[in-house]
Amino acid sequence: EDKKAKVISINEKTIYYIAFIAAVCFGLTKTLWANAVTNEVYGLHTFFLCLILLLILRICSNLQSIPPKQWMLLFLTAGFSFSNHLTTVFAVPAILYAVYLNYKVSPSNLKIILRYLPFVIPGCIVYGILMAASANDPFFNWSEPDSLSNLLYHASGGDIGHLLKTGSGLFSKNVKAFGSGFFGEFAIGTAIAGLLGLI
Repeated sequence: EDKKAKVISINEKTIYYIAFIAAVCFGLTKTLWANAVTNEVYGLHTFFLCLILLLILRICSNLQSIPPKQWMLLFLTAGFSFSNHLTTVFAVPAILYAVYLNYKVSPSNLKIILRYLPFVIPGCIVYGILMAASANDPFFNWSEPDSLSNLLYHASGGDIGHLLKTGSGLFSKNVKAFGSGFFGEFAIGTAIAGLLGLI
C-alpha cells in the first residue's frame, strides 16, 4: 500500500501573516537592531543577504519557466553585496544550488543563466571607485587601497586578520556565547517559536 505524503495547504492570507510576524521578530533582535542603528556595513549586508535568499526562493519556486528578471536581480544584488562585505561568499553555495536545479530541469537553462552573470560587474566597480578615491589621499584612508595589492589586502580584512584566527578553543567559546545569547536575542517567546519553526 502506497503511503501518500500529507500536503498542508495554507491560504495566502495566512502566509502573509506568518511572513510579517517572522520579519518583525527577526528585525527586532538585539544584534540586528544594534547593527541597523550604527555606522557599520552589517545592516546593509543583512539586507543584501535577505534579498539574495528571496530571489533564490523565487527562482527555485518557478523551475519550469526560467525567470530572467530574477536571475538578473540576483547577480546584480550579489555583486553589490560582495562590494559591501566578503562574507557574501557564504551565499554562493545557495546560488550554485539554484543554478544546478535549473540545469537539472533543462541543461539549456545554463546558457540563459550565464547570459546574466555579467550583472555581477556593476557591484564590483565599487572597488574601482574606492581605489580612485584612495588615490586622492583623503583624510581617512584606511589601508590605503590605491593599488591592486593594497585593495586585495583591504578587501580580505588584512588589518583585522589577527581577529580572524580560529582554533578549537575559540570555536567552542563562540558556540557557547551564541547558545547563551540566543534567548536574549529573541526573547523567550519568539525564540521558542523560532525553534519550533526550525524543527
